[in-house]
Amino acid sequence: MNITEYTGFRYYLRVTDALGASVRFPETGSLTTDACEVKEVIPEPVDSNVVDSIPKDSVPQDTSTTPSDSNMFTIDSLTPSPRDSIVYSLIADKAEIYDKDLDGRADYVRVHFKEARSNNMSGVDSIFWNSNRGEWRYVPTGKMKQNRSDDKWFGGYINTPYKYGLTKADTVRKPFLAFTTVYSDKMENVMLHDKVGAVPTKASKFPGKMGLKEYMDPTSEIPPDTLVIWMSEPIKNVGNEREWENLFRYSKSCEDTASMPLKMNGAPIIRENGQQWTVFLDGYFVKEGFCLSTDPEASYEDQAGNSLGRGGIKIDGKDGKLYLSEVRPLQAVSGIGKTPQWIPPDGTDWEPLPDTLSALSVKSSMPYTAEVYIFSAIASYVAHFEQKFGYDGEMEQSIRGNSGDLFRQGFLHWDNRSEKGRKVGTGIYIWKIFFKFEDGHKETRILKTGVYRR
Repeated sequence: MNITEYTGFRYYLRVTDALGASVRFPETGSLTTDACEVKEVIPEPVDSNVVDSIPKDSVPQDTSTTPSDSNMFTIDSLTPSPRDSIVYSLIADKAEIYDKDLDGRADYVRVHFKEARSNNMSGVDSIFWNSNRGEWRYVPTGKMKQNRSDDKWFGGYINTPYKYGLTKADTVRKPFLAFTTVYSDKMENVMLHDKVGAVPTKASKFPGKMGLKEYMDPTSEIPPDTLVIWMSEPIKNVGNEREWENLFRYSKSCEDTASMPLKMNGAPIIRENGQQWTVFLDGYFVKEGFCLSTDPEASYEDQAGNSLGRGGIKIDGKDGKLYLSEVRPLQAVSGIGKTPQWIPPDGTDWEPLPDTLSALSVKSSMPYTAEVYIFSAIASYVAHFEQKFGYDGEMEQSIRGNSGDLFRQGFLHWDNRSEKGRKVGTGIYIWKIFFKFEDGHKETRILKTGVYRR
């Protein structure tokens, strides 16, 4: 090409190695580079179909004053030319990126050299990992340290960890790392291999739904809450078939150092090749605002074969408004059959229920006041009383439920006497109970119990 035919000339140099890394110096005027060592160039045959396309985004848009457009050489007029045979003189053959503290943020790189030499490198000039714009990183000078057990490896922490959830390599452009050695200003590019494990990036809670009829029926099963979890990339199980039981953990805050396993009510539903998980919760211990993480010890791997990170994300969504999980008679007929166990008022342990009492088992998620009316089978008024639960520390007593349970065990009891203190006769009696909870919520229950007089 004879450049004297143009009054102006805009050009660029793009050097691409076998690993896909590029070095570009768009300028006007003279151009010099020491980014690579030029070997003998052997032109390919003119009729070769192997050409190097010219990406427009690699050429700067120069809006400064330029010679006349009519005589200007434009990028769009360029014809792809045969690929040049430019070869790097590489001294390193591998680079890897890690999430060292397993918090879901890539923060560490290491480079492997073909030959061991002390002080092979001091820092990393640039790191391209997951995003082409705004996500370049580097390792500060003096922060790359030689591995003591294998002196061909050098490693160091990135100046700023990548944002949470970037756990896989860019799928459009190959990730790479560029550095200069302490012996030369020669730039070296090395392909960057993914060693970052997948982590959860979103978790939404949906309360179990049930109709009023089922809710009022103490024998109905309560539908489980659902948790929908999105991972940063697809994962797969490479171990035990039921390893999903050990996959997720939760804590009250992502700042907590201790966590508990997430209990599931059956196997989860897995979609998007392992990136979306629908979990049915066993119990009501996980709440909106809690922190969800993964267990790095679980036998799951991401697409690159890496074990999981730990991560930690706040659960959004909402908790179900379920106040009572159980309201039922302890004994169908007082004085007949096996004596049931209960925890008496102000009691600290389970005891046999006295045969002079009728009692109901009540499991509540919140302190309440219960106003109880007792009627005979023919709807005659018998007695009225009020009992409270949860206001004297009962919700914190371990005997009334496990630490992970949402509901606490309480009781309502009647002494089988009328309003005037007389013993009632054998027969069926109707309980009409008005619950008022600590937050102002109200519910009503109607049940029957029997009394047998010998």
